[in-house]
Formats: sequence, C-alpha cells, structure tokens
Amino acid sequence: MKLGRWLALFGKLAAVALLAAVCILGALVYQTDIGLPLQIRRLTIEGVAEGSASIQELQDSVQRALGEKNFLSVKLEDIRDAVESISWVRKARVDRVWPDGLSVYVQRHEPIALWEDGRLVSADGVLFTSSDVGIERISTLPRFSGDAAMLPMIAQLWSKFNESAGRIGARVRAVQVSLLGSWQILLEADQRPDVTVELGRSKVRSVLTHRFDLVVDYYQKISDMMQGYP
Repeated sequence: MKLGRWLALFGKLAAVALLAAVCILGALVYQTDIGLPLQIRRLTIEGVAEGSASIQELQDSVQRALGEKNFLSVKLEDIRDAVESISWVRKARVDRVWPDGLSVYVQRHEPIALWEDGRLVSADGVLFTSSDVGIERISTLPRFSGDAAMLPMIAQLWSKFNESAGRIGARVRAVQVSLLGSWQILLEADQRPDVTVELGRSKVRSVLTHRFDLVVDYYQKISDMMQGYP
C-alpha cells in the first residue's frame, strides 16, 4: 500500500510539473509572438526627393530617437522633435502605420537668399544648411548680410523690394542691415549698372517700403528724362 501511495503521489507531482512546464513554454511562445511584431521594421518618408542626400540624415535621426523602443512604446513627439532639430526641416509630422511602421512627413525650408557666412536663408528668415541645394541654385540667390536678428524682417521686405524693383526691370541682388539698423539695397538689371539704394534707419516696414518705392519712381523719371540710364 505504501508503495502504491508513493507512486500515486509521484504521478500527481509529475503531472503538476508537466503542466507548469507547458504554461511556462506557452508564456515564452506568447511573448515571442507578441514581441516580434512590435518591432519597427518600416520607415516611410514623405516630402524629400528619393535618392536625396537628406534621406540618410533623416533615417539616422529617427533611429537615434527610436533607440530600443518598439511600435507601442515609442513617443511620436520624440521622433518629431528629433526630425525638426535637423537644420533644413521646417516642420515634421510622425504617425504610426500598423503593424510595424512609422510614417514621417517633412516640410523643408526653401532658400530665398544666401547669408554672409554661407548658410541659406528661408522665407521665414531662418538660417539653415542643406546638401541638396546645388551650386547652380546658390549662385542665383541674393545675398543678405548684417544683423542676423533682423533676418525675419529682411526676408519679408526682400520680396516687396523685389516686386517694386521689377517695375524698372531690376531685381534685388543684396540686402544689408547694419547693427545700427541702417538699410542698404543693391539693385541689378540686365545691361544696366548696379545701383545701391540707401534707405537709412527704420524698423517700420511701411516706412522702408515707402522710401524704396520713392527711389524706384524717381529712378524711372530720371531715366525717362535722360532717355537712358542715370
């Protein structure tokens, strides 16, 4: 009897151990099946031309921000902030793409001018660098220089000055604003000598545009009177 009871007890213990092993194995298999799909395997980038040198820069930035995080644990705002920290990125949006991807949409700064230190200037007056802007494009950009704190205002007024200069067949080639706030505009035109316009000091947009318009009007009148170029 005692031997039978021991055998029965052993049988019960073996069954419990087997059940526990099955549960542990099931848990391991479950974690493996869940864990693998949570890894981020696909990254879709929009707003940057395919083959662009900027693609790799974006991928590296996303990878650093991602680290060891997975599809659910990653914070999209961290990825967005990392992408927007890139000099040429104006704005970014990041979305999850089920089941294992991220989508990054990028709005990039577009250059309107070249700053005195070689950096590019955006329409918002932001300084940035970009390897995607070629020498040919850079050579056609106007030059801005002087007080960098005035860049947003310079960028805004440059387009207005350029529009006014178009009335006399000219274009703005350079804008300089000194640390004392004095504005100097360089105009160029085909088959005409360059003209430097001194607008003086002001931080009022309407005052500066009015002064520039007066110069453009008088330039045209003088040119007409002389039947040529002053």
